[in-house]
Amino acid sequence: MRGLPIFEMETLAHHEALPGHHMQIAIAQEFKGLPRFRMYGGNTAYAEGRALYSEFFPKEFGFYQDPYMDFGRLNDELLRLSVWSLILGST
Repeated sequence: MRGLPIFEMETLAHHEALPGHHMQIAIAQEFKGLPRFRMYGGNTAYAEGRALYSEFFPKEFGFYQDPYMDFGRLNDELLRLSVWSLILGST
């Protein structure tokens, strides 16, 4: 974590923990009757799309009190969008 800028820490917490991947997988494992690929990972595009929303969700409800933390969210969003455009452009 030493290499991670401070302004990206809050976004990373939302992306990975609450309401991100951790919460998504925990809820999926509690549902009965879901296919195994939905319970234990599965679709990366779905998981990352939900994690992207989990980064924006706190912005909608005013949880980013510091503008630098919101800058961290925007920075991660730009990085992700540039990677997606490279992937889509190469196919």
